[in-house]
Amino acid sequence: MRSPVNLMESEFDSNETQIRVVDLDGTLVRCNTFHHWIKRCFLMPNAIVGVHWLYVAPLAFALTALRLLGCVSHRIWKMCFLLLWEYVSIWKDREKTEVRLRMFVQDILERYGNGLVIDEVCGRDSIESVLATAAPGVYAKYFAEHLSAVCLATGNPTRIAAFRWEFEENVSEAKASRVLSYANGKPFTFYTDHPDDWPAIKIAERVVLVAAEPGFVSEVRGVKGASCRVLDACPS
Repeated sequence: MRSPVNLMESEFDSNETQIRVVDLDGTLVRCNTFHHWIKRCFLMPNAIVGVHWLYVAPLAFALTALRLLGCVSHRIWKMCFLLLWEYVSIWKDREKTEVRLRMFVQDILERYGNGLVIDEVCGRDSIESVLATAAPGVYAKYFAEHLSAVCLATGNPTRIAAFRWEFEENVSEAKASRVLSYANGKPFTFYTDHPDDWPAIKIAERVVLVAAEPGFVSEVRGVKGASCRVLDACPS
């Protein structure tokens, strides 16, 4: 079992910041939640979409095949599934859907949750927690609810014309901009595992790298110095 690696408290104290911003996939949980959401919502016989699975599943399989073949980008793939979710939502029982989504989130946390991160960002009255993720808000909000955190996630597509939608993933610069706006000048500690988060890393007061690759750790430490801590470190 891997041992967590930490700098001494004299070198790093994340309690110096009252806002803790945490990424979801690979950081709060050790999996890709979007892939699990697709399977649980659209591809399994006991899918969250319920009886609509019979006609939704073939379309979901087709979209996934197009993505695997490289015919569509990840952004377009995600947008299509969110549009499919919106379409099915018209016919779903909202209360039952919320219960199923909460059960999905609870299952992911139990199976893949990173206890080290959850312990640091969850349930502290003096700490303001923020979940900042590229995952769709349709289920990410329930992860945030579990943490008693604010949710900054990818929103649903907005229709701007016939067969045209506006859609922006909450990644990279977009994520950093939303976090900066929320923090409103207050220093924050940022938890992440991924190089896509460089824009947020650069503006964070403190950075906690979670199970990050050694090369990425070296790059961040080269920029942030003693303001960077490694948690649940990958073996070199």
